[in-house]
Amino acid sequence: LNLSTGHIGSGRKFADGSGGNGSALRHYEAMGRKYPLVVKLGTITPAGADVYSYAADEDEMVTDPKLAGHLAHWGINMMQMEKTAKTMAELEIDMNVAYEFSALTEAGARLTQLSGPGHVGLVNLGNSCYMNSVLQVLFSLPEVLQRYAHAAPAIFESAPADAAGDLPTQMAKVGLALSSGKTGKPPAHPKAATAAAAAAPAAADEGGAEPMETDAADAAAAAA
Repeated sequence: LNLSTGHIGSGRKFADGSGGNGSALRHYEAMGRKYPLVVKLGTITPAGADVYSYAADEDEMVTDPKLAGHLAHWGINMMQMEKTAKTMAELEIDMNVAYEFSALTEAGARLTQLSGPGHVGLVNLGNSCYMNSVLQVLFSLPEVLQRYAHAAPAIFESAPADAAGDLPTQMAKVGLALSSGKTGKPPAHPKAATAAAAAAPAAADEGGAEPMETDAADAAAAAA
């Protein structure tokens, strides 16, 4: 419902083809883009409702402090309304829960493990995969490699006695390992490298292959 004109139209179509046909947005454009506020009728309750602004400087969910009065103008008593449709927040949660993330990975595929310079992975400690992928992307940049990996000898020489909390030292160690491939001999069973990794749910395929993760660099390369 357009709160200014009273026009009732459907919402926008989602990327997956679901949703409305965009008639509410077309009405806003046909009216000279003067009346941007719309409310999703099925979400109206005494506590509020989903209000959206089509204005170019907003184009997002907004709060209407005078919603009750605006609805009353069109004969809608907000205090008597009951929710009959999901809010945008609820729809987003449903989409996140049902999203098929395996469509972006090599789920079920047998991959050839690589090693050596530029082909070094990082052990996933339960929830560190995002940080791992960011580090791999960072060290794919020549400037970052030059700053830390190539300058590692000088960084190590000037490192404090307790280098565990020294960021340049730790970045140099990670960069040197990722770029040179010098990480030491891998354990016989990669999943048992750490207690955390051993406790993590297995991601192997039915054939028993070791789990393989797709990091940000791989995803970017695949997209390109």
